Amino acid sequence: MARRMRLFSVLLCLALITGCSPEKPVTYDGFPNHTLPVTTATDPARADAVMLKVRCTNEGPFDWDADYWKEAEYILHYDGRLEITEKYSLSGESKTVKKIDNVDLPDIYSSIISVIEREPYKEMDYSDYHDGSTWGFDYYDLNGKSKHVYSGYTDGIEDLEFIQKTLNKYTDKVQLPDRTFNLFEGDYFCPDKEGSFVKFRRDPDGTRYIILPSQSSENKEAAKLAVTDVRLEKDHVTFTYKKDGKPESLSFKYSDDKNTLTDPNGETKYVRKAQSA
Repeated sequence: MARRMRLFSVLLCLALITGCSPEKPVTYDGFPNHTLPVTTATDPARADAVMLKVRCTNEGPFDWDADYWKEAEYILHYDGRLEITEKYSLSGESKTVKKIDNVDLPDIYSSIISVIEREPYKEMDYSDYHDGSTWGFDYYDLNGKSKHVYSGYTDGIEDLEFIQKTLNKYTDKVQLPDRTFNLFEGDYFCPDKEGSFVKFRRDPDGTRYIILPSQSSENKEAAKLAVTDVRLEKDHVTFTYKKDGKPESLSFKYSDDKNTLTDPNGETKYVRKAQSA
């Protein structure tokens, strides 16, 4: 009896541990048996051939006053090279090139071939959808022959949802403050106050800084403050930074070419240094 009770206690503990364990991320694992064509460097045209072109469009809702994301295009090659073009309402176009890893690449291939064969979207009804993101998929075989696979909403189409989530892993959407900071990075001088500069700098480790001119005649050192966020809106940009451990922000109006920073009254406060040359 004691042995049975000990066994029962062990099983109960295992059940409790299992029940309290953190849930694992849900991943799609329904890939059919499609083998990714192997390309070699001996045939450069095929090694660099385009496998898939994917377009994504923001259908809303939109934050009209902010630098919202508008659309993206992904061009995936058989060798794993991924060209990404993203467009934003204010900061314009951003282009990056990434490398898809050896696990994601064959899974993307299997997923798009599965959609071509099964056409699961025929069972979907999106008549009540009015916003979100729509997607378009075009597949290319190794000879360059193209096939339009699908256009529209993808909710519930597991193979397509997997492709878009995988591609999104390689985008820089989360780096929007960095993209905005890049537009203003540099030194600006104050035309009405000689020797007064505001500087936007980045350390080698990627940390963003705003360097403000000294406000005291006794203390000549400028304040170097780590920027935590940058928000670009229609008529101004706001830099948020930490000062004495507390968040503060500084907002400027700017000209269309981002070279002039003005105060709320529209009077020129700082001009990008390179412009004065």
